[in-house]
Amino acid sequence: MFTPGNQNPVKAQGPCCLLDAPAGSVVRVSNVQVEGGMRGRLCALGITPGCEMEISSECSCQGTRKITVRNSSLVLNEPMARAIECECVCQGRNRNRHRNNR
Repeated sequence: MFTPGNQNPVKAQGPCCLLDAPAGSVVRVSNVQVEGGMRGRLCALGITPGCEMEISSECSCQGTRKITVRNSSLVLNEPMARAIECECVCQGRNRNRHRNNR
């Protein structure tokens, strides 16, 4: 599925949670598995099924992820990151080429 050393576009075998994606990769949200207020907050931040986001880095706090979605940088805590199912679009150096092809 995700291999940190792989620098080529990757077709994921199925959705995985946001925490499984390596830093520097671009992922597409396939599902948001939360209800109520948390789902509304994620939608308001632009995290909806079908949107693409870049995994900027792993933060120093265990389980948190810094992401860039729709030109905004966000940090998600572990429960929110775990609730987001995604598929890898591309990793590493090829992500700039992917952006130019959109």
